[in-house]
Amino acid sequence: MNVLAVLSLAIAPGIFWLWFFYKRDRPNPEPTHLIIRTFFFGILVAFPIVVAQVFFLFLPAFLLYVVIAPITEEYGKFAVVRYGIYNSTEFDEPIDGIVYGAASALGFATIENIGYLLGSYFSPEEVIGEGASAGDAVLFLFIARSLLSVPGHAIWASFWGYGLGVARFASPERGRRLIHNGLILAIVSHGLFNGLLLLHPLLAFGALLVIGMGWRMTFQRISAARAASAYRAQSTGHQHRE
Repeated sequence: MNVLAVLSLAIAPGIFWLWFFYKRDRPNPEPTHLIIRTFFFGILVAFPIVVAQVFFLFLPAFLLYVVIAPITEEYGKFAVVRYGIYNSTEFDEPIDGIVYGAASALGFATIENIGYLLGSYFSPEEVIGEGASAGDAVLFLFIARSLLSVPGHAIWASFWGYGLGVARFASPERGRRLIHNGLILAIVSHGLFNGLLLLHPLLAFGALLVIGMGWRMTFQRISAARAASAYRAQSTGHQHRE
């Protein structure tokens, strides 16, 4: 295994999950170039997020990963959507908040994944112990992060993404409440996931439960956002007239 192969493995999960969330957007899917642009802005926002986190390196690791990382990362990914696409005419139905939120989150998750997999390639003993090969360490981390951390970023983004999507068409007061609640839920879920992984390897099962519950809540929001879509109502109306 070489560095190019590691980079390919690191990028692949983000692309797959981006496609997965993009396919949830029907019957009026977003322009592909805007999804890609949001994904790349998600990559770019990772750099100021890392810089911000550097100022908190004096804190214990638990606080850094459970409090600071979730706050800075969720607000950074949120900012990409809120100030990059939210006011666009293409942002025209509630599910768009989830789709663009996932795109931003997966851009961030991709650059994060590159860092972790390259780290496992050059220091495999830190991942699975002494005597581990670089290939084994990379594959272990690739599987674990592809199923947990990478989609996890999109799941947490769906909480505030749904809030943004509904807020676009709601009263200002209700919109602010939905966005605020979505961000709080994303930060708490993200922090809980990180904490369970950090405290003890045996608690990784708890992290799986967090992801499982997150998926359930995400699909509930996708269903609710679809049901509230004006395009869905128009499509249903056409079917009745036929």
